[in-house]
Amino acid sequence: MGGKTFQKEALIGKICYNKTKNTRGGSLCHLQLYKCSVAIHYLKSTIRLNEYVEIGKLLGYKQLALTDDGVLHGAVEFYECCIQKGIQPILGCTFEVAWKSDSSKKEMLVVYAKGSRLRILMKLSTLYQQGFTWTKEMSELIVTHSEDVKIVLPPMDSEWVAAYSKGRLKAVLESLKSEYPGVEIAVGITREMVERDEFDKMREGIEAAGVLPIAFSVSRYLNTTDYFPWKVLQAIRLGQTLSFTQEDATGSESLPEATSMTKMFQAVQGGVLLSNLEQFTKDLVVEIPLRDTMLPKFPVSGGKTSAEFLYELCEAAMLEMGVTTPIYEPSRRRVSSDS
Repeated sequence: MGGKTFQKEALIGKICYNKTKNTRGGSLCHLQLYKCSVAIHYLKSTIRLNEYVEIGKLLGYKQLALTDDGVLHGAVEFYECCIQKGIQPILGCTFEVAWKSDSSKKEMLVVYAKGSRLRILMKLSTLYQQGFTWTKEMSELIVTHSEDVKIVLPPMDSEWVAAYSKGRLKAVLESLKSEYPGVEIAVGITREMVERDEFDKMREGIEAAGVLPIAFSVSRYLNTTDYFPWKVLQAIRLGQTLSFTQEDATGSESLPEATSMTKMFQAVQGGVLLSNLEQFTKDLVVEIPLRDTMLPKFPVSGGKTSAEFLYELCEAAMLEMGVTTPIYEPSRRRVSSDS
């Protein structure tokens, strides 16, 4: 799982947030962070995982999440960084799913693993990478493992938000619930939605559909001064031309300070969004057995060890390519540790 430079959009959808308690008992957990390696051209963020965890610690977070676009490249690195800093890691994966009312439109569906159920995310990611699209097999996998995952619908470009203005919010969310029976589903409510009084109007329909509204925030970069570099990356990814006067030099989607965000959400309808978030994330803290292989085990013929078998396999492949130099010792050790 490689990659050093990551995208991050923080709060409920893509990467994980930290959870911070205040004196009134509420908590904030950063659930959406896009981690993406610029080396493979996702170009959606300027964030590096180690910086995300370090700054998250300084800003008061106790939990952080990583929810990359369809991949788990940074999962182990993120997990190790969090453990070293005393942060509880949460792992998820973000997928694009077509609207049911308009297949030409896409929304984000974020799937989180509960406890040690990371293999479910690995399987979903593998299926998704085969065609970069959501499939029936992925839906069936989630239903089969409904006790092992949770789903969050971020509000950006979402069908459920669009349905609200048409009086169909409850129907759209009920349809989603019926598609994934037994899976706990939440929708993200941002600070902007609270300030526009949208949550007050949406709450009844959301809860009537059996869906949990939770506090949600989006962070695409760590510092406000990283806004323009992020806009440049977005312009490259989308094939757009960006002038230096088109946008301000700073932006509002940096990683927020935990206490101030907690106070803001705590003031909303008795802190219901925070209490729901705490309930939703309580069993999402992931555990990765770093000393145990997570790959499937296969029998090895001839009484060889896995390391011996892999070494011979690699050496044979190198000889076929015309490489006659013996496998370099660090590579031999890597083969041994991966077996």
